[in-house]
Amino acid sequence: MSFADLARLVADDPAITRLVGRASSVLAVAEPARAIAIAALATASERRPLVVALPTTTESERLANDVATYLGPDQVLTFPAWETLP
Repeated sequence: MSFADLARLVADDPAITRLVGRASSVLAVAEPARAIAIAALATASERRPLVVALPTTTESERLANDVATYLGPDQVLTFPAWETLP
């Protein structure tokens, strides 16, 4: 079983399937499970792109690397932080 197979299995979870197709909703996920939950949402949903916002560049890069484990590196992009003028 590969990591991509794991994301497809989690995509069938009722908590994930209830979110797909809704205009807005909230899903609370513990930090260690964020990557697999996001990968499952991306797998279950046909909406593109799926945007995830995080407060720091470090967190963003870490989560992007983790999600890429499940979806593949060509499926995840990160945007650089906005430049802040003094």
